[in-house]
Amino acid sequence: MTISIHQANKSDWKAIGEFINEAYGPVASFKGFARWNWQFVANPFRDERSDLVPVWLAKDAEKIVGQIAVQPAIVRIDGQAHPAGWMVDVFVLPEYRNQSLGHRLHSVVAASVPNLTMLTMAPATRRMALRGNCVTLGPVQEFVKLVNLDSDVLRRHLLARVSHRPIVHFVIERACDIYGDRVLTGVLNAFARWHEKPSHHEYSDITIEEIAVFDGEIEDFWAHVRNSYPAIFSRDTKFLNWRFVNVPDLNYRSFAARRSGQCVGYVVLRRTTAVELPVGVIVDLLTIPNDIEVVGSLIDHALFTFGKDIAAVDCVTCHPMIIGVLRAQGFLPLRTVYPTVVCQDPLLRKQIYQLKDQWYFTKCDHDWDQVNPV
Repeated sequence: MTISIHQANKSDWKAIGEFINEAYGPVASFKGFARWNWQFVANPFRDERSDLVPVWLAKDAEKIVGQIAVQPAIVRIDGQAHPAGWMVDVFVLPEYRNQSLGHRLHSVVAASVPNLTMLTMAPATRRMALRGNCVTLGPVQEFVKLVNLDSDVLRRHLLARVSHRPIVHFVIERACDIYGDRVLTGVLNAFARWHEKPSHHEYSDITIEEIAVFDGEIEDFWAHVRNSYPAIFSRDTKFLNWRFVNVPDLNYRSFAARRSGQCVGYVVLRRTTAVELPVGVIVDLLTIPNDIEVVGSLIDHALFTFGKDIAAVDCVTCHPMIIGVLRAQGFLPLRTVYPTVVCQDPLLRKQIYQLKDQWYFTKCDHDWDQVNPV
């Protein structure tokens, strides 16, 4: 068996679409052409002069049997901008696994992308990064605040978390059928009410206003704060409008915070789609560093905007101050992930390692926030 690996171009979509349908099955529709074109072709950091697309394909003759895609990005490290990419949509067809094909793909991609980064990943994908001599960054935490949980949502959540473990899935399903999950739901909702905190942003001098697009005000704000974060992926208006305004399959609401007329932060929110669990997602949050009043006001505003007809509110961060505000507002840790960076430049790799616990991530990084049917 001879497997060839090459970078795709725009004209490969038809074959890639067929591969996606075979690889992802029931959820392939959420990775269709509109999202693929937006994520890899219309990406503002792709070289638009080329027909090449940041997707690497493994082929057996003419059949695509594996792929690794890269969402182009810019990362700022110690105030300097560097080309980078998020490794996404890693998949090898089952009959071609256990042949080191994933590692071969990863080696080709890592040699082509200066700073190959992952935030969430499957264990097999982490092994690829470790073999590629990655830097493992500090912990990134996902927090959840229970709002109005019902038994159906709890059941769906529990079963989805163990969908890859058939025996555990069967046990939980049978336990729900026999004992019911209403008692646990009631306990969790009572716990959420006990942790309810009063809103405080209305008493501050901060105003929060919804914005339709990210304009010069946000660009100036980004220019003002970007060097205050030792390691952060670009949040200029080119990126933000692509990520939240031009995205074809999700609806976001964005809000700017101002103090004395000056922009001091923003937050981006999403209510999940009908095929997902009913959750409000705080997708991105950026403020002047360590401005706890602005962070608290934006989180308060998010909770008020989502209201009470959702099961929970979700937020991802690794910033100690934001973690403190979330905990004070009754958010609980759900899970912890450890991002990785494969860097080809030894001097830059040393900088990345030295700053491994000072990166700034939210759910807008990587492709963490996307449709997750349950």
